[in-house]
Amino acid sequence: MKICVIDKDEAFLAKLGPMLSARGCEPLMFRAATEALPVIRKEAPNGLIWNLGQFHEQDALDLQELRRENPALFVALTGDMNGSSVAHQLLNKGACEFLRKPVTAESLDLFFHQMEAPARFSHPAELQTSLLARKYRFFELIGQTPEMHQLYEKIEVVSHNQGTVLIQGEIGTGKDKVAKAIHQNSDRRRGPFLKFSCSIVPKELFDAELFGNLQDTGNLGVIQKKGAMEMASGGTLFLDEVEHIPLETQLKLIEFFQAKAAQAARPAGDKPVPAPARIIAGTGANLLELTQKSQFRYELYYRISILPIDMPPLRERQNDIPQLVEYFLAKFSPQTHFEVYPDAMKLLVNYRWPGNIRQLETIIERLVLTVPGPVIFRHHLPEEITQDHLGNFDLDSDKSLEDIVAQVECMVIKKALHATNGNMKEAARNLKVPYSSFRIKLQKYHLEH
Repeated sequence: MKICVIDKDEAFLAKLGPMLSARGCEPLMFRAATEALPVIRKEAPNGLIWNLGQFHEQDALDLQELRRENPALFVALTGDMNGSSVAHQLLNKGACEFLRKPVTAESLDLFFHQMEAPARFSHPAELQTSLLARKYRFFELIGQTPEMHQLYEKIEVVSHNQGTVLIQGEIGTGKDKVAKAIHQNSDRRRGPFLKFSCSIVPKELFDAELFGNLQDTGNLGVIQKKGAMEMASGGTLFLDEVEHIPLETQLKLIEFFQAKAAQAARPAGDKPVPAPARIIAGTGANLLELTQKSQFRYELYYRISILPIDMPPLRERQNDIPQLVEYFLAKFSPQTHFEVYPDAMKLLVNYRWPGNIRQLETIIERLVLTVPGPVIFRHHLPEEITQDHLGNFDLDSDKSLEDIVAQVECMVIKKALHATNGNMKEAARNLKVPYSSFRIKLQKYHLEH
C-alpha cells in the first residue's frame, strides 16, 4: 500500500514516515505539490495526505482532477481548519477527511479505517472497478470507460487459469501490455515473460528461433540452442502477430499443444517434467477469415482462441483520451507540468487515431520535446490532427446533416483551390465537376475572388 504525503514541514515528514512504514505502507514524501503530482499520476497511491496551508487555486483543481482519474484515491487534509473557506471548498471537491496535527497512532488508525471502508463508494461494484483501474494503471492500461472496465475484468478472469489467450485488436491498442498484465497477475509471474514478434523472423529461421536447434560450434562440438518455447518454460510466451507464422511451423505448434495436453493428463506418480510455457497470442488480423483462405490453420486457431480478448480502439473510448494525455505528459516530463489548451484537447479527443494509443504516446512525447512553454496550443499539434476535418466535427452541436455536408464541401473546394494556386478551372477539373457548377459553389461559399 502506498501513501503519498505533501507537506513542507520536515519534522512532520520525519515523524509520519516511520509511522506509515510500521503499518506496512510505502510512504512517498514530498515538500511541494509540483513534485508530487507526476508521481501520484504514475504510482496511483492508495492514500494522499496534503497540507492545507500549501494550497493554491490550481492545487484545488489538481485535487479534483486526481479524484476523477482515480476515484479510489483517499485524500485527507492536514493543517488548521478554523476559518478556512478553502478547506471547506476542497472537502466539497473530493477530500474525504481531515487529519489533525500532530498525528497520533489513534488518528492514523482512523485514517486507515476510513480509507479502507467500502461505504466510501455508492455501490460495491464502484469500489471493484476503481481498484481494478488503479491496479492495471501500473501496466499503462489507462481508462475509466465501460470498455476499459470490461477489459480489466476479462484480464482478472484469464489470469487465474491456464487456458491459451488470443488478444485481438488494431495496431497500437496495447496488446503487449495486456499480455504482460495477464502474466504478472497469474501464478506464473515468477517465471519468465518473453515476447516473440512473429512478423520479423525470416521464414527459414522460424522453427529454430521458436523451438531451438542443434548448432555446430567447431571446437565445442554440437550444442543445443534454446528456442523461445524453452526459454519461456514455466512462464509466459507472447506470440505477437501470429498471422505471420508459416504454415509449416503452425503444424509444429499444434503438436506442441497436443503434447502439452498429454502432459497435463500424466498420472501424478510419473516423473515430473518442466512446465511448458503458457501461450498468449496477439493479432491485428481476422484469423477466422484467414482460415477460410487457407492462410491460417483451423486447428491452431481454435487452440489459441480458448480465451479471446478484444482490445477496444482508441476512437471508441474518447472519454479516456484526456486521462491518457495527462498520463503521457507526466511520463515524458516529470519535472515540468504541461497543460493542454481546451481547443487543442478537443482536437485530440475527436481525432480518429488510426495508430491508437501508440500514436497518441508518440505525439505527446514529441510535443514535450518541442513545445517551449508549459501550455500546448492548437498550433503545436501535428497537421495529421489539425487537418483531420472529418474526425473533428462537433456532432453534439446543433448542426444538421445538411450543414455538415456543406462544411465538408467547402473545405474540399478550399483545398482544391490551394493546390492549384487559385486556378478555378484546374480545381474544377481535378474535382471532376463542371466549371459552371463549380462557379455556383464558389459563389455559395463566398470563395470567388
